[in-house]
This record gives sequence, structure tokens and C-alpha cells, in this order.
Amino acid sequence: MSKTIEDLRAALFATLEGVKSGALDIERARAVNEVAKTIVDTARVEVQFFDVVGGKNAKSPFLLPGQAGGDATAKAPAPAPLGSAPLSIVAQQQRSGT
Repeated sequence: MSKTIEDLRAALFATLEGVKSGALDIERARAVNEVAKTIVDTARVEVQFFDVVGGKNAKSPFLLPGQAGGDATAKAPAPAPLGSAPLSIVAQQQRSGT
């Protein structure tokens, strides 16, 4: 099982579809939601950590998949369409004011 922000987003949409179709009860959906909130909170802390340490060369396999063991000087991918950007890209855009 891969563990990236994209995987989390896919799981949340699958949960939503399960609730809509009746295949998943509300209590399980709430449990998934609570776990997802915790995961997002940890990602938020990771972004804050990158800000403190000067995140230009920071790596995050969760926020920017494919960086684990990769080149520390590799540039982040171009911004995704509005509403689909990983948390790290959104944070970078907020820091740069774009």
C-alpha cells in the first residue's frame, strides 16, 4: 500500500462513493474521516518543519511522492490544477505569494 497524499485523497473519495452507494455505513466513514484528519495534521506539521529548516532541499515521500532516496536538489513538480495540488505545492505557493 502506497502512502502518499494522492492515496489519501483517493481513499477519501472512495469512502464518499461508498457512503453514497450505501456500501459503507456512516460510522465507518466518520472513522476514516478522523484518521484522514490526523494524517493531514501530521503533513501540516511536516510543512511547518520544512519552513523552519529552510525547506528548499527537504524531502517528503508523503507530500511529494518519488523523492524518497532521490536527488535532494530536484525541483518540485509544476503546480497542479486548482483544487488538486498536493499540500506541499499549496504551501510553497502560499509562501511565495503565487
